[in-house]
Amino acid sequence: MAVIKELDYYKLRNEDRELLRKPFGPVIQNPKDLPKFVPRNAVFFAVGDRTAFEALNAGVRVQSFFYDCLEKRMKTGKEIAEFLESVPGFKAREVTNPAGTITRDLFKAVLESAKKHLRVKILGEEDLATLALFATLDDGAVIAYGMPMEGMCIAVVNEEIRTVARKLLQYPHSGTTSDTTKKASG
Repeated sequence: MAVIKELDYYKLRNEDRELLRKPFGPVIQNPKDLPKFVPRNAVFFAVGDRTAFEALNAGVRVQSFFYDCLEKRMKTGKEIAEFLESVPGFKAREVTNPAGTITRDLFKAVLESAKKHLRVKILGEEDLATLALFATLDDGAVIAYGMPMEGMCIAVVNEEIRTVARKLLQYPHSGTTSDTTKKASG
């Protein structure tokens, strides 16, 4: 499969929504359990306001996090919003990303987040940052993301998850620009 280095624009198709509603790993209800699911040396990413807040407060070493100042489509509480805006040690990024999409700017921030400690504020919606992270991160990276009304999903990137994400991102509707050189077999 081609390695995705760039993405011009991706819009989630209705028929793909159900696939992404299923968790890609265990779902926990108690944020205090998070450290039990994150290997000590794992590269860890958090997607979502509550997820990032809980991960940072649980003492997990966070590489980068993505948030939109919304929880369940409502404005995030002041305590969480102020905390996320002021976490030290993270370079601030702000990108526009409408609901149900991955814009070029969000995709670039995802790529950069693997190399630098970023806090990425999304003007719009951050949910599909998870899909972009799945498509681009190395095996063993851990991504925590919110599952509304269920808890927090803890997904460990592997070839299976990456393949699902890359297939979704490479549909003709996505406007993908990718490196078409196939990985060397063998």
